[in-house]
Amino acid sequence: MQPAKLIRGLAAAVRALGVTIHESTRVLDVGPGRARTDRGSVRAEAVLGCLEGFTPSLRSDRRSMLTLNSAMVVTDPLSSELWRAVGWDRGELLGDGAHAYTYAQRTADGGSRSAGAALPYRLGSRTDRWG
Repeated sequence: MQPAKLIRGLAAAVRALGVTIHESTRVLDVGPGRARTDRGSVRAEAVLGCLEGFTPSLRSDRRSMLTLNSAMVVTDPLSSELWRAVGWDRGELLGDGAHAYTYAQRTADGGSRSAGAALPYRLGSRTDRWG
């Protein structure tokens, strides 16, 4: 998945449904059915706080959620011979839920996808704005 393409596609889809997107709007607080921003409040039947590393920037959620680092590795399609050689030729899914989650699975195009999250962000750490 390419994150920039994903967000552009999502934005196009919601705009097509008549949704107005307000970029550069700072969210100050998220609660059931509402989000308070620096430009006013937004109300909706469902409000999702998909903030990950930005969660500590909301005072109300600073101690209520634990944000985790996550990573994913995806390969190009692999040959059937290679899949047989490593013993992973029947579409198995591997997983581990010991402390957080990790998984590995084959992709629809014959590649491999491995991902996991296990390390929390450091308490009070700054948001990385390096680009």
